[in-house]
Amino acid sequence: MEKFETLYLHIGTRKTGTTVLQNFFYDNKELLMKKGILYPTSDLLMRKGTTHHHRVVENKRVDGIRTREQILEEKSKAKVCLISSEILEDFRDNTDRLQELFKLAVNIKVIVYLRRQDSYLESLYCQKIKMRRCKSDIYDFEDEVCLDYCILLDFWSGLVGKENIIVRPYEKEHFVGANIFDDFLSIFNLRSVEGFRILKSFSNPSLDSAALEFRRLVNFLELPRDLHVKVGRLLEVRSLDLGKDKTFSDHGILTTQEKITYIKKYEESNNSIAKEFLKTDVLFTAELPRFLDKDKDKETDCLSVARIEEIVKYLLDEDSDLVSILSIYLQVYLKIGLVDEYVMDKMNIMFQIMNTYNENKKSIFVSSMFKRYWIYLKMKRKLHG
Repeated sequence: MEKFETLYLHIGTRKTGTTVLQNFFYDNKELLMKKGILYPTSDLLMRKGTTHHHRVVENKRVDGIRTREQILEEKSKAKVCLISSEILEDFRDNTDRLQELFKLAVNIKVIVYLRRQDSYLESLYCQKIKMRRCKSDIYDFEDEVCLDYCILLDFWSGLVGKENIIVRPYEKEHFVGANIFDDFLSIFNLRSVEGFRILKSFSNPSLDSAALEFRRLVNFLELPRDLHVKVGRLLEVRSLDLGKDKTFSDHGILTTQEKITYIKKYEESNNSIAKEFLKTDVLFTAELPRFLDKDKDKETDCLSVARIEEIVKYLLDEDSDLVSILSIYLQVYLKIGLVDEYVMDKMNIMFQIMNTYNENKKSIFVSSMFKRYWIYLKMKRKLHG
């Protein structure tokens, strides 16, 4: 089968609008095809109900040769193939699978959006907590993240050559047409006004610092998925009510000084990227965070008793049964948990407040004896192996 002229790999990075872009590509796949660009939907590449291509790198059982053949079967008259998966950002342990993809086309291009490190760290940390994949604080979490983008770009440059890397700063000030859709389309000399459908809404609200810390502590409880989702959705609705639905909103986790420290730490590395890939002096041009009056009196404890009380009252108003179940999990965890004093103290406060405001606590205590024992056995296995 004839190869594509060019394969474009959109590798993220994470927290740079990848999901909304993937939805955009999928919703406009027919129009993209008319423009000569295939956004493949092969079942070996894309899971049913998704719009990304994680499967090509996630599933090691998927045969690379067969995947390539399926993509070429979709080719028709397209000269360009676009594959999008932010998992490619850290896919460095099996370059053989990448080499199979490279055989799709004569030329390989890599598209990568980079977000300023302080904002990237905060946003990724929030997402990991929301996905139940993080229980640590942000300072320990930093050790799990590569914030030096030169390492990422050096890896991909070694595979496809620096001249084939397209770097885009994830800043509104840099976006062509002041939006990420037109910015991405400009790579192919296209514009959204050419008939593309743009998603009118995509809500992935950030949590305020208190709700985020509340959710992090709840992660220790190892809740069943349905309960975890319920808690998460209610906290997100609460955040929307607080106006935390903006793409570039401040998460409020790092202090202004901490943000500036990250910016200065990676300034030299970032600017070397700008000179190498963008032919400019500076990678990120947004204003530095400003010291505000609230920074002077910033709480070291973002989850104060008053904040816990406010969150618990909100949850009770929305779903009192959920709070009753949470109190059972807290009660069990306080008996067998093996974490630091801070976590246990906060959980004890959460438990006491839940029982103070829950009108049905007596009947819950009686009716849930067996449920507590079941939770105890399940939690003990998870915590103690």
